[in-house]
Formats: sequence, C-alpha cells, structure tokens
Amino acid sequence: MKSLINLINVLILSLLILNACVKSDGAIEKQVDLQDTTENIPIWYLAEDEWDNIIVGVGTAISSDLQMSYDKALLIAKKNLAGKIKSFISSEIENIKQEKLLIESNEELETFKQTNYQYIAQNISGYKITNKKIIPLSNKYRTFIRISYEAEYARNLIIKKAEENRLIKNME
Repeated sequence: MKSLINLINVLILSLLILNACVKSDGAIEKQVDLQDTTENIPIWYLAEDEWDNIIVGVGTAISSDLQMSYDKALLIAKKNLAGKIKSFISSEIENIKQEKLLIESNEELETFKQTNYQYIAQNISGYKITNKKIIPLSNKYRTFIRISYEAEYARNLIIKKAEENRLIKNME
C-alpha cells in the first residue's frame, strides 16, 4: 500500500515538473516573439502622423494565419484612418462655416456632418497601402500596415455634398 502511495506521489510530482517545463517554454517563446517584434517595428509605423495633404492610418495584428494577420492589420488601419478622416471632415466643415459659405442652421450642419461621416465610412475605398511589413514569429505572423488617403479627395467630397444639399450660400 505504501509503495502505491509513493508511486502516485512520484507520478504527481513528475506531472507538476513536466507542466512547469511546458509553461516555461511558452514564456520563453513569448519573450522571443516580443523581442523579434520590438526589434522589427518599422519607423514608418511609429511616425504615423499626416504629411502635406495626406491623412495616414496604421494597424498591426498577430495571427497564426498569415492572411488573417494581414486582414486584421488592414481593418485596424482602416478604423484608425476613418477616425482621422472624421476629424478632418469636422474641421473642414467648421472652416467652410467660418467663411460663411454654409447656411447657419446648426441642425442642417449636423445632418450634413453625419451624412458625410457615413458616406466616407462606407466608401473609404480611396485609400492606398503605402507601407506593409510582415514579421514571421515562432508560430505566428505579425503584420504592420500603413494606409493613406488624400485629404483633397475628402475636401472635394464635402463641397460636392454641400452643393447637392444646397448648403452653399449663393455668392451672387
């Protein structure tokens, strides 16, 4: 009976040691992945601000499937870009309003802003992928993506929508 208990104790101890080894390997793998990623972060990813007449969005994602990593990073970059475009539209509408080119009704302006946000969110297809980098990790892929959108395109869209909605005052 005592030998059976000793055998069970040895088996339990062996399982605990084996379990600890497995967790250590996973921790080492994560540490190596983190080190690989931080050493390979593209400079363009960290310097994501706009330049000239271009609005920029970046995204990064990790997945065991290469295509999934790419798709997730692109989706995150689009979401980032959409937020910046929304801010740009709001700013441009305020600039136009200050120039007294739009009707003063706040209700009409708010409706106009919302319509533009929705339109661009649905039609954000005017973006260009300007940079991408894929880093293979131990059993996953990390993708970095930078997309850009011409501010002039959004500005022209705002003016076109304002004309369609007859929000631009008659200058004659």
